[in-house]
Amino acid sequence: MKKPIWIVSLVLSVVLIGVAIFYIALPAISFRSSGFWWYLVIMSVIAGIITLIQMFREDNFWWAPAIPWDIAGLLLLVIAVISLCGSQLNSKAYRDALEFEESSFQDDFSDILESGKPVTMDFETAWSLGDRVLGGIPNASDYEVDGYTLIVYQGRPTWLGSLRYRTFHQIGIPGYILVDCETYEARFVETTEPIKIVPSALFGNNLKRHLRGQFLGYVFESSIFEVDDEGNPWWVTAVSESQAGLWGCRVADKAILTDPFSGESQVYELGNIPEWVENVLSLDYLMKRAQWHFTYLNGWWRGTFGDRIAKLSYAYKSDTFAGYTFFVASDGHVKVITGVTPSNKTESNIGFLTMDTATGKIQYYAIPGAEESSAQDIAEDLVRATGFKATFPVMQNVDGEPVYMMQMKGILSALIQRYALVDYRNRSIAYVGEDIETALEGFLKLKSVGSDVASTDSISGLIEEKIQAEIDGTTVFYYRIGDKLYKAPITISEYQVLIKTGDQVEFEYVDGEIRQVVQIKLD
Repeated sequence: MKKPIWIVSLVLSVVLIGVAIFYIALPAISFRSSGFWWYLVIMSVIAGIITLIQMFREDNFWWAPAIPWDIAGLLLLVIAVISLCGSQLNSKAYRDALEFEESSFQDDFSDILESGKPVTMDFETAWSLGDRVLGGIPNASDYEVDGYTLIVYQGRPTWLGSLRYRTFHQIGIPGYILVDCETYEARFVETTEPIKIVPSALFGNNLKRHLRGQFLGYVFESSIFEVDDEGNPWWVTAVSESQAGLWGCRVADKAILTDPFSGESQVYELGNIPEWVENVLSLDYLMKRAQWHFTYLNGWWRGTFGDRIAKLSYAYKSDTFAGYTFFVASDGHVKVITGVTPSNKTESNIGFLTMDTATGKIQYYAIPGAEESSAQDIAEDLVRATGFKATFPVMQNVDGEPVYMMQMKGILSALIQRYALVDYRNRSIAYVGEDIETALEGFLKLKSVGSDVASTDSISGLIEEKIQAEIDGTTVFYYRIGDKLYKAPITISEYQVLIKTGDQVEFEYVDGEIRQVVQIKLD
């Protein structure tokens, strides 16, 4: 093959392969995107491979150019240098990636005794309720739920469910699901026309591909489904800029609102988005950057090799421990909350934080207390006979104090069976009731008994009789010492399960109700 023809065929081959790779990978065409640099490396390697193939095909093609391989090597060197410049060595940029401030719990959390019944519906309950209406839509087998997002819809906390294709039969998504957090009503909302532009669509209707065609140089973080107060659907996509080097420490500074019908998009600065937009930043984005703050609070060296200051509950989540929850704050914004735990301890929190899903603002509350999984264990112990499982706790302000609130669900269903309250500072104060009102009443009674030090008496003696009962979902023990009967919920001490007739005990009590197990001498 003559040299000019070979060069033309080389260029055409590289261009065609490059277009195919770009169509699939969709890297941002910007030197401030690491994906673009790796795209150039891949193109150089492909050009080098084609050159080698031609060299082996023709014996006299010894002069095959090594330029593609030289370019690939040079690009890899540049990538290594730029990556080092934008790495966590620049710990200050990573520590300050998001706005972080210490806040007052009493100022930011409304007292539920004054504000009314709190909204506690969790993600799993919303998903379960939404599934019941999904089967009633046309061609239901062609779709499945893509996810749920907490929003404030027409002034009410609501879980919004988006759909995705599960088959190649892509005629448009017919609508979305709304689950009201106050009434527990789930309904499918059919849009005026099928939604064409979605992340699960193929070819030009794929959301990311559609956005890349409009914004070649933007680096996208995530796209979240939202609806405005008129029920019109939108895609909200975060756009990030680097704060360290060319592509290190990326922080969102813009939001793209895309009409899923017309495909038209509008770009907003993050601080000037429409008021109805509740979710711009994804959970993973927020958690990662919040963890950066605690990791590099004392610099790169200690954050990397020494003891970190703290870690988030989310950082060690498991199948049964989510490590976070979404809620609507008293200011009307949707936020995610998670505990902050010492790096060398997992049974207590040094505080907790909330993160605004629209602005990324982090508010930290330096209040030591029980770690979330510990509160879940306590709530489940109170109803161990039933086997109910506790949802991840939602922080509530009860009479000016932080208190964990949880829903207790059945083993085989997501139906809510009880409500549990566990004091954040003193986890021995906990109560489970059939509804929120009953749980609050019982919890406040326990708390008042616990604070009534003046009227506290003590009793010591042999347990002559022990009776166990379930009252409003709470395990309660009755002890007969002499001619008197004493009552104690299991929340006072889990070690009560070991007490039996004939054991020597010492209790502190108020009006016959045991406040504290002082000593147990097992027989």
